[in-house]
Amino acid sequence: MNLNISPSTQHCNHPHWSMGMFREQWTLALGAALEWSTAHTYSSAASSYITFCDLHHFPTDPMVEGLCFYIVYMSHFIKPTSVKSYLSGICAKLEPFYPDIHSIHSSKLINCTLTSCTKLYGSPARRKRALTKSNLLLIICSAPHCATHDDLLFLTIVLVRWHCLLHLGELVDHDSTSLWDFHKSINHLSVKFVDLPCPHVLFFLPMHKANCFFKGLTIVFEKCLLHLDPVHFFKIYLNSCDSCFPYLPQLWLHSNGSIPMCSWFMNRINTIFPSNEVTGHSLHSGGATTLALTGTPLNQIQSIGQWSSDAFLIYLCKNPLLIQGSLAGHSTFDTHIRKQISAPVM
Repeated sequence: MNLNISPSTQHCNHPHWSMGMFREQWTLALGAALEWSTAHTYSSAASSYITFCDLHHFPTDPMVEGLCFYIVYMSHFIKPTSVKSYLSGICAKLEPFYPDIHSIHSSKLINCTLTSCTKLYGSPARRKRALTKSNLLLIICSAPHCATHDDLLFLTIVLVRWHCLLHLGELVDHDSTSLWDFHKSINHLSVKFVDLPCPHVLFFLPMHKANCFFKGLTIVFEKCLLHLDPVHFFKIYLNSCDSCFPYLPQLWLHSNGSIPMCSWFMNRINTIFPSNEVTGHSLHSGGATTLALTGTPLNQIQSIGQWSSDAFLIYLCKNPLLIQGSLAGHSTFDTHIRKQISAPVM
């Protein structure tokens, strides 16, 4: 369909941009392509590669042999799995200057070198504890009888994370202020309490790890057993927050009005569990495992935790056969053997 719009009238209300304005806005758009924390990690990886090349007088032009040397060298000092992540960052930062770097990175020789270094220098993964219901009760009982605002903040974040399978970085900020992004902050005004069909709470998460369409996500959690009820603790915390900070927009705030950070949360949880036993992943790992043990289908667990792939399966801290046995009330192998015994002999 021809709209017969004259070129002279198109964009008539739009201002004229200079070339300097175009370059400035283009730079800002490219800078928003990656999360600040990801861009910082990629820059660190590229710096390590350039330092390696300068130290050994190698050309910085990425070549198969040079990248293999980098893999072998770095595997003596850091985990080979980390070296693999470094290579991704190096490719991302150097691609504008060397467009062929991704094809070089995917070469068979580099993949073989990574695999060999993983066998030679890799260490077995040490899985941390997945926090269960009994662990959550211990956290709640460890709080003082007259809980302060910060105590309520900590307990509420713990329960909301466990029930909703949220990542730590989605509820607290990065320790480095240069990596803060206020577009990710949860707004207090987005909170809603709903009574039907069952009491539950909603709030809006502006951005999350699997946010492919930049639309954010509505987080929902229901009322449950009193001792582990996230709605109960959330209401108490929100009343305290409204009393202390009636005009601040952020949902999560310390008693002094500052935003909680990752190190604060981990320091609090490490006063209850040793740091060598739990990590920031222990809460949503425990929540996912509990859902699996209660019979929640895996695709629903994946949806609740907003995992974009089946990588979430590593968070299930029980063997699939044990999970199936718990749901059936007996060993999966026993069921299989009984079926074989009861089968008619042909």
